[in-house]
Amino acid sequence: MLEVGSSVVRRVDARSSRWEEHRVVVRAELVDAAYQAFAKYGPEASMDDIAREAGATKPKLYRHFNDKQGLRAAVVERAKDLMWTNILDAVDFGSEPIGKVMNQLVEQYTQLVDEHRNVFKYLVRSHFSESSSESDQALEDARELAGFIAGHFAAVLENVGADSTGIDLVVQSIIGASLSATDWWINSQADPSAMSRSAFRDHLSAIIWGIIDASSRARGIRIDPTATLHTENIGLL
Repeated sequence: MLEVGSSVVRRVDARSSRWEEHRVVVRAELVDAAYQAFAKYGPEASMDDIAREAGATKPKLYRHFNDKQGLRAAVVERAKDLMWTNILDAVDFGSEPIGKVMNQLVEQYTQLVDEHRNVFKYLVRSHFSESSSESDQALEDARELAGFIAGHFAAVLENVGADSTGIDLVVQSIIGASLSATDWWINSQADPSAMSRSAFRDHLSAIIWGIIDASSRARGIRIDPTATLHTENIGLL
């Protein structure tokens, strides 16, 4: 009887595992459809539009995402995965100069924005228009890049004995400035004389660096953008 019971448990576990794998595949296909719907219908794409692109029913969307907030969180997750894959392939954090690393990070971000403009219009609008608790939850994964930059900054400050309090403010400032700049750049692209992506990248890099540099100088230290990210390259003012 014990062997029979164990066999039943194994079969149940195998079925549960296959069902979970199926759910992961279906969710990925639905997120693909969301990206296609945003590209086709714009940032106003509805759940009906997304279901139509997926060849699925709207109840199926809700089974996998509960509501549009859940779908938006999955869209953010996809954008984060795309960006981090590109970043890890392109950026050498250990040996490249700090300024070059910053430019490469922003290059990957602006490239993703350019490829999926309507997705980012949708995400930026949601960030600024919805309640803070919903927006914070949905954009939590999107904070990782800003948090990564600020985390390195905090480690540098602590290693030279500088005050690292208020790093969250640096993160929020980078996020707010980047999202506002992104919204402006996307909306400006209808103008034939609009800023190019490379110019946008350079301006955004300068803005982010300006936030970090101003914060470090307020703490009495200077970071050399031509040096690598080591404490010996951080000087007291």
